[in-house]
Amino acid sequence: MTHTTFVAFSSGDKFVSDAIGEACKTASSPEPVFIPWNRHDTSGQPIDRSVYSWVENADALVADISEPNHNVTYEVGLALGTQRSLRLIRAGNKDRKLLEEIGLLHNIGHDDFNDQDQLVAILRRPYTTPPWPRPKRNSEQPVYVFQSSQTDDLLRRTLSDVKKILRMRFRSFNPQEIDRLTATEAFEQVAQSFGLIAIWHEASDPESFRQNQRAAFAIGIARGSTFPSCCSPATRRAFLWISTSLPRAGMPSPT
Repeated sequence: MTHTTFVAFSSGDKFVSDAIGEACKTASSPEPVFIPWNRHDTSGQPIDRSVYSWVENADALVADISEPNHNVTYEVGLALGTQRSLRLIRAGNKDRKLLEEIGLLHNIGHDDFNDQDQLVAILRRPYTTPPWPRPKRNSEQPVYVFQSSQTDDLLRRTLSDVKKILRMRFRSFNPQEIDRLTATEAFEQVAQSFGLIAIWHEASDPESFRQNQRAAFAIGIARGSTFPSCCSPATRRAFLWISTSLPRAGMPSPT
């Protein structure tokens, strides 16, 4: 049976994206098969659904983290949630500063490449790392909340609605109290949950970018683990959807 690997990368650097595309062609001759994301036509369908089907139908994911990108980070979380084999790659000439400032994916082992031949060899290398084990589900505090990096009306309403509408205990990551969140810590917290709520920042400042990287990673894990997630700005309907979905995940209905 043919082993298929989905290869995710940002299109921001044409040289890197072209190198990855060519390496996928070379490494796929004759087997296994490496499918770069841009070969797919996403016209007319929600991007999260199309990406989910690509990862779900593949045996493994290779993700390029040369330039932090929300879509790629989401796909890494999705692969971990679906327990697919995972390999991270990075162009050796790229600055690691932004990755380290975000503090999420830089501490997962990855392979640097400096040319197409090196990348082909990396792609063809067998996977030896097993999927990350899922922790036991937390029925005492079933919901996990990624708080905003700033206290505002949205954050206050989100936390208030979790308490008043869901009426369940929750755990949270508060970037105002904890500066860093590693990928392993995020996976441990999200994967033990029955529901996830994350706040997405529309701004483009560095702290908002860090917040959105964490949110994208967490939502990918939740989607791959097939439990409800909500990305704020939140509405009453969104929170009720999470609440009514919890019994299907094996949780008692809120009283």
